Amino acid sequence: MEWYGVAAFALVALTFYRIHRVVAFAAVSGAIVFAFIALRRVAPSPVRLADWLEIVIGLVGWTLGLIIVRVMLVRSVSLHLLERIDQRTGGSFIDELGVRIGELRRVRLVRVDDAKNALTPLGRSVAALLDACDRLVRHGPKLQTHIVRIVLMWGAAFVIAVIAISLITTCDIPALAMLWCGAFLAWFGIRSHIESSILLRMLSLLRHGALGDDELLDRYATRYGEDVRTAELRAGGFVTVDSDGMHVTPKARTILLLVSKLR
Repeated sequence: MEWYGVAAFALVALTFYRIHRVVAFAAVSGAIVFAFIALRRVAPSPVRLADWLEIVIGLVGWTLGLIIVRVMLVRSVSLHLLERIDQRTGGSFIDELGVRIGELRRVRLVRVDDAKNALTPLGRSVAALLDACDRLVRHGPKLQTHIVRIVLMWGAAFVIAVIAISLITTCDIPALAMLWCGAFLAWFGIRSHIESSILLRMLSLLRHGALGDDELLDRYATRYGEDVRTAELRAGGFVTVDSDGMHVTPKARTILLLVSKLR
């Protein structure tokens, strides 16, 4: 069963690489997860139920995390900004923001009252949840500026978990490793989305009252706009500035190359 689990993880990763449409990837990867769960009924395994559940939870987290990453590859404003800096092309940050207002209306998180955007009951609930989550993550380091350190911390925590469990009972290290990988990727995707989602930030701004399109765009640009995003890229070592202007670093160019292969 553990080998089937490894194969399922690999198959979801391969699907992520080959299928670029978010909905199609979610459907195919969901079918892979369902097939793995159903496999236990048709192919009984000596693997303990607890270890099997670890693999299932890890596989679900792995799939969820990759779905969020797939969305970010398409929609991330920071990635688009990095590409513009690298290619030295123009582009309007505000134009990208304007599209997101329409998306909020289409999913019924925002309605238009007297030419102003106001939160619907669903929008107020989502905005309140965002603020609660934001309080949990705002004091930690930004993912994009501390990703190496964060990965090392998760790795160290895994080693500690293996040692602690081994002192109490038998530890199935492969099953725990799959749980840990899935949990990390799901956490990475969710936290990244909370930190940088334009839609969620706009909902948060609208909690303080209805705003017209121009007012909402101005407030967003002031608090989370291009200057803020550029500062984050510089802090993360993705962009440098000299007398000729802004340039992407070798690390950023590597990321852009990887992104171009995955889109």
